[in-house]
Amino acid sequence: MRDIEINLTGNPGDMAYKMPWSLDATCYNFIKPKTAYKADKEFELCKLGEAKDIRSLVIRACLKNYDYIAQMTELEQLYIYDARFLSKLDFLENLTKLRHLCICKSYVSSLDGLEKMLKNKRDCYEAEKEDVDAGRLYGVEGIYIHSMRTLEAFRLDDSGVPIGELSLYCKRRNLHWD
Repeated sequence: MRDIEINLTGNPGDMAYKMPWSLDATCYNFIKPKTAYKADKEFELCKLGEAKDIRSLVIRACLKNYDYIAQMTELEQLYIYDARFLSKLDFLENLTKLRHLCICKSYVSSLDGLEKMLKNKRDCYEAEKEDVDAGRLYGVEGIYIHSMRTLEAFRLDDSGVPIGELSLYCKRRNLHWD
């Protein structure tokens, strides 16, 4: 499994990673990328190669298209630090193994993709809950989404997915659940 960072220099870990989590366990379980790609004007996520063997993706550059992430079905953590061209989360729908989701500086207004992902995670968990690792595999340690638009109302009370930490921040109001 590959752990990848996309940044402006092409060197992994040039700067400290911003961790939006208040829970120590979520920070402790962060997977530090070992490989980096330089994001220039022509960079596209499909240049990463085989999508199914990517476990961790940290994007510290502004990209225009995130659709390729939908093919990263083994992805456990996704950090996007500059998502100013991101307005939809549809690519999340089938990422049932995602445990960390951090999206900063976005223009997301609909959380439909996130809701569908959590429903799919719940379905996977229900199908395998006899397995001791099912909770770890299909649970969520943290979700952090910062949007410059107003986010629609969103409830996770009955998602059926164990969620460690959830923070949704938007331009006009702060939606935060513990």
